[in-house]
Amino acid sequence: MRVGGSDARWFRMAGLPTVVYGPTPHNMGGADEYVLVEELRQVARVHALAALDFLSA
Repeated sequence: MRVGGSDARWFRMAGLPTVVYGPTPHNMGGADEYVLVEELRQVARVHALAALDFLSA
């Protein structure tokens, strides 16, 4: 992910700290854009565990 390619830039401009996390976008915005399955699995795991931690607090 790139900060400019997400809504995070709007939060940053408002002074809110942000984290942009995701798989490496290969050929982003072009033909045959793709991500690696293993990276997608890792990102899904981090998001799931972060949500579990947040909801358990």
